Amino acid sequence: MSLQPYSIPKNGFAGTGGPNTFQTASTLEGHNSSTEAFPTGTKIRYNNETLGGAGSCVYQKFDNGAGNVAIVAGSLLKATTTIGTVTGDVTDQAAGGATCIALSAITDGNYGWFWCAGVCPDFNTAASTKFSASSILTDGNVVADVALIGTTTDLEIGIATVDQLVPMVGYALADDTSTALAMASVVLYDNFG
Repeated sequence: MSLQPYSIPKNGFAGTGGPNTFQTASTLEGHNSSTEAFPTGTKIRYNNETLGGAGSCVYQKFDNGAGNVAIVAGSLLKATTTIGTVTGDVTDQAAGGATCIALSAITDGNYGWFWCAGVCPDFNTAASTKFSASSILTDGNVVADVALIGTTTDLEIGIATVDQLVPMVGYALADDTSTALAMASVVLYDNFG
């Protein structure tokens, strides 16, 4: 999958140099939609001026899996064996599947935008909270400057050990607090191709 010639969705990815500051996820074009507004796999690059870095979001279909795993902003998801579909249910994830982070809660079977590379986008998911102020569920062991991986727990991110041969999700810029890591403290590797 490559970057497609689409513009940033209307009302989306605020803080990326456009006029769409502080938009809510509910107004993001094609987000949490029962109909496919963009081809699955469409990727949009952006520059987050607040965090001083670039990133990408990918358009995918969400499947809550056999375990009926619901997601919220900050949930770690992986691709399933069905092209263009992601899930937080570890039992339904493809081995070595591409990873992304949910921008908000999404209804099972709906389409939406997911953060998949670089620094996080900075639109908000609530009336006064930027996405970068949200957090990612961790296993409680994340420290700064280490590689991150998906764990065997639904929706969770953890640190890689020397002997693990699993795809790396990204890296941490700070330690987690208990079982949460601030979005602004994560940089994702682009593994959606």
